[in-house]
Amino acid sequence: MKRLLLTSLLSAGLVAAATAAPITLTGSYVQVGVSDYGTLGSNSSSPPGIRHDPTGGGNFAPGGIANDYLTPGTPSEAFAVNSVQTGLRINSNVGTSNFGSSSPTLLTGSAANGYDNAASWTGALSGSLSITNSYLFNTGDERVLIRTVITALRDLTDLVFGRHLDPDPDVNRFGSYAT
Repeated sequence: MKRLLLTSLLSAGLVAAATAAPITLTGSYVQVGVSDYGTLGSNSSSPPGIRHDPTGGGNFAPGGIANDYLTPGTPSEAFAVNSVQTGLRINSNVGTSNFGSSSPTLLTGSAANGYDNAASWTGALSGSLSITNSYLFNTGDERVLIRTVITALRDLTDLVFGRHLDPDPDVNRFGSYAT
């Protein structure tokens, strides 16, 4: 009976994890994926990562080749928290998930804080902290605002937060996604 219950619980957890899905935000100049790890990108090398159309026409694949600064290549976008109490904890678009994995939320109305394109993702280190990353931009913007809110759930000392992005060169200019 215990084995059946454990198997059922594990199966339910796998189903919940499988339903987590990235969100795509699209403006005239910028198109980004927001992953279920709370990072930019659509998980691993799936597009879109960070796409840009300098003309503002929403054409993110001129000549059939995507202007994507993060994918396909070897995408790497992550955030990390380090403190005396938690040690180094990381979430990345390639599946490192110390803060968990869940579908980001598309923000609309007043929750979008006046932005045309808005999404947020929340994760946590149980008993230590929660972290919310919001991705915001207007249709005519050429940049994405990333707002991170860290909420301590207990006393934390020497807390440090950082983000990391290893962009791939523009394949249309250099003919390669490798950095």
